[in-house]
Amino acid sequence: MMSQTPGHVHPDIAETMREQAEVLAQELSWYSNPWLIKFAELLGSTLPGNLSVVNFPLTGSEGNEVAFRMAIAKTGKFDIVSVVRGLHGGASG
Repeated sequence: MMSQTPGHVHPDIAETMREQAEVLAQELSWYSNPWLIKFAELLGSTLPGNLSVVNFPLTGSEGNEVAFRMAIAKTGKFDIVSVVRGLHGGASG
């Protein structure tokens, strides 16, 4: 977690989180907002290639599933290497 590096409940981080909670209480992949769109555009502009889609999953399980689908789409292969108890989440096993 980002707040662990500068210290537990660092006042600057706590204040920034409070400020952001006032304008963006929850982010869902079904809805967009101006900040998320701006971030996606900035992210796409810094990466190589022609990135036209950004996916913001809510959980580690969803993030892993997106990564799996991307790897399968790119390679055409279905083999996934995993470490026992190393997978974050439990949706895909």
